[in-house]
Amino acid sequence: MFVSSNGTEKFCEVNPRTGEIIKDHTTLGGITLQAPEKFCIRRHTLFITDRVKNGACVYAIPMSELK
Repeated sequence: MFVSSNGTEKFCEVNPRTGEIIKDHTTLGGITLQAPEKFCIRRHTLFITDRVKNGACVYAIPMSELK
């Protein structure tokens, strides 16, 4: 399960049973998420909306980059 938070880790994968953080995905490739809000996974691609100073930015990230 993926979640966004207001902590130091902004976007992470967590164990749904324990809530333990499995992996921090705040930095993906050359992108560092500032304030991720909405996300979904479709056709092996993570689509994520990040709130930045100038407004919203939508990223399409291949799921292969999350491994």
